[in-house]
Amino acid sequence: MYKKDNESNIIWHYCSYKSFKKIIKSHLFKLSSIKNSNDPSELELYKEYDKDLKKLLYSIKTIDCNIADFDLKEQFYDTFYKSLFICLTENDDFLPMWHMYADSCRGVALGFKKTWIDKVFNITCEDKIELYPHFGQVRYNKKERNELVSELRTIKGDYCLGKIKARLALFKDEHYSYEKEWRATVKIDIASQEQYRENTQEFNMQYTPLIVAGKDYDQVYLSIAEEGDNCPLVEVKLGALSKHSEECVKEYLKKNGFTKSTVSKSSIPYRDK
Repeated sequence: MYKKDNESNIIWHYCSYKSFKKIIKSHLFKLSSIKNSNDPSELELYKEYDKDLKKLLYSIKTIDCNIADFDLKEQFYDTFYKSLFICLTENDDFLPMWHMYADSCRGVALGFKKTWIDKVFNITCEDKIELYPHFGQVRYNKKERNELVSELRTIKGDYCLGKIKARLALFKDEHYSYEKEWRATVKIDIASQEQYRENTQEFNMQYTPLIVAGKDYDQVYLSIAEEGDNCPLVEVKLGALSKHSEECVKEYLKKNGFTKSTVSKSSIPYRDK
């Protein structure tokens, strides 16, 4: 059994009960398109840093053109249209999250080991298939975004452009700051589908639990299966209005190979109207 000696090591994903069953049965967590984010202003936030980021990218010599000709908007949109992500939160048993993301308190909150997520999405996979994985905290206001841009200046080495662009997906409007969101993101960047066909199987064997799949090799899954003492899924929490008992959920988890995950119910008093 995983000991919760450090509550901050658990990070949560809120979802419907239907999504929960699909994740548990398959042992796979499908990353979503970042275009599906509920904050449409994300695609405009790059404008605050057009000048700063151009200088940054030019200074580390990741582009072969004049800085005046470098289209940061194109780079930023490229990041979003090719990025996939998992939304997670520090908020444990938080009513606004239950309402927005877990079927109005009828769904489930999945608690994962934060250190495990961090390790998975900070792997170095600089082969023919490059995912640019990153796990980071979303920045909401101007001050926090300025801090992130300052951090970008410290990025060095190979593939630094990809690493910088991955972090551009961590901007969000301050009205969503209550979410305390973290994002695990990947950005598929490959020259041709032929390279996927030649390398996907080898890549998946080497870098599991991140799995590239799909007819066009444009899907990425995170395997959360238990392996020995490794239990990425620490806890399952049922919403206040869930019709499912803790015992029923425990049995479902056990049936599908999750023997170490605990089950509890939201402590929030809430009446269905």
